[in-house]
Amino acid sequence: MTVWTDIKEAVDYISTEHKRPMYLYACSLGAICANIYLVNEGSNTPIKAAAFYGTPINPSIATPFFFSQLNGFYDWVFGWKLIEAIGH
Repeated sequence: MTVWTDIKEAVDYISTEHKRPMYLYACSLGAICANIYLVNEGSNTPIKAAAFYGTPINPSIATPFFFSQLNGFYDWVFGWKLIEAIGH
């Protein structure tokens, strides 16, 4: 997964243009990508702090919640096919 490089590009650009502390907030899949960005960059990032919300790490636990709470918004193909693919 190389989506984290998109985050790196944006952070690098903003950091170059505006010399001030940066903070990162990300939700859901964006939180996973942001986390991967921070792991790969280590101490080479201008990000001073980060907060993640709703990171879907375990789909086999999260899927029933999404089905019951989001009135069908959660896509059946995404949820159940992902669970089948990872073998849970």
